[in-house]
Amino acid sequence: MIDEVDELFGRSGDAARVRVGPVIAVLTFGMILITAGLAISVVPGVIVVLVARTMVDKEAERLRNGFLPADSGASVRGLRIASTIVLLLAAIALFIQGWMVWSGLYEWWIYRLLDMVGWLHGLPDP
Repeated sequence: MIDEVDELFGRSGDAARVRVGPVIAVLTFGMILITAGLAISVVPGVIVVLVARTMVDKEAERLRNGFLPADSGASVRGLRIASTIVLLLAAIALFIQGWMVWSGLYEWWIYRLLDMVGWLHGLPDP
């Protein structure tokens, strides 16, 4: 009987834990997509970061509803801070890419990149 009560309140070894690993993996993958996406599009990376933020919100909801032990609040808070920082970096990357398109730098850079690869034989310079 005592073991069942301990399991109910998360005092046993089988207690629910914050899913830190998957959230960090998705955030990292989103940052990689955003960094690589500056060459083409950062939107897929931003979408992945938003999915990670949704995962963090689900963990916070699990904590509020009592499915997680009370001492896991620090982990959820840390995940929330990390996801907010990555989300801000994603917004900055969107602005940088928008500025690159608006200023013509993006087009110039893409032409130079394609020229280095050798795909622009015979196309006029912009």
